[in-house]
Amino acid sequence: MLQALKIYYNLTDKQFREALKLTTEDIKFNRIGFNKRTSLHDTITILERSIKLVRRC
Repeated sequence: MLQALKIYYNLTDKQFREALKLTTEDIKFNRIGFNKRTSLHDTITILERSIKLVRRC
């Protein structure tokens, strides 16, 4: 499913890895730090935001 997002947003491997890194950091800091569970839907939403951030830079 995550690879489908890479294709949909037409990302390079480097951009996709950076977006995944941002997503992981966000989840670790904001979710795990406050003992909240992250659903698949939430993960994809966070990843889409990260992709938009990476594409702007």
